[in-house]
Amino acid sequence: MTRLEKRIISEIDKANEMWQLFTEDDPLLLAVSGGKDSMVLWHLMQYYPVRLKGIHIRLSPRFKIDFINQNNLEDQIEVIETDIYDKIKGKESSLNTCFICSRERRKEILKYAEQRGFLKIIFGHHRNDVVETLLLNLFFSREISTLLPQQELFRGKFKIIRPLYTVDEKLLISLHKEKGWYLDPPGCKEAESSKRNYVRKLLAQLEAEHPQINIRDNIFSSLQSVKSPFLPFPIREEI
Repeated sequence: MTRLEKRIISEIDKANEMWQLFTEDDPLLLAVSGGKDSMVLWHLMQYYPVRLKGIHIRLSPRFKIDFINQNNLEDQIEVIETDIYDKIKGKESSLNTCFICSRERRKEILKYAEQRGFLKIIFGHHRNDVVETLLLNLFFSREISTLLPQQELFRGKFKIIRPLYTVDEKLLISLHKEKGWYLDPPGCKEAESSKRNYVRKLLAQLEAEHPQINIRDNIFSSLQSVKSPFLPFPIREEI
């Protein structure tokens, strides 16, 4: 195990201790997109004594999945063939294509989990995703909320867990380079014009203008320092 692997695993251990994400011999279904985040998580979860299964939701027959063969994952990652992307684009919807695509992909994952008896599903979201989602919801959904390290669905029937919750994306990029994993080029161009990418660029610009401040870290830390006496309205509980 390299120093970088140990550093990220220590973050996973801390997250697991804080939020009880998984235990020994847990059957876990890991959604492997083929991007660096899920590849890192798939690799590092091999160090834990859990029963791990990987699936990849192919959004269109036109999208490449060479990463499976190139990284010798044929016997480890099951591919679920769909035409989600083609159906969405065929409708020429004015709605958020990325949001709809993500929702439909999650439906496929949950359907597979139910059929195979998996109660915990792992996603590779990291600290940067948490910060971006917080700002996305603030700017465009008029609410203060973000991704959770552990999220229950259907009254606790399923749990989504995010072991990389506190991990800085830079560490994942570094480990990907260290291991030299092959990643497929993006099959979808929609992400380039998405609201998430807009927020990502905005954060990068703020960091460039204020190099002495860790903007993302400050925003993430603010989630642990909510001063309700200085909020003008009572917090409305929603389920």
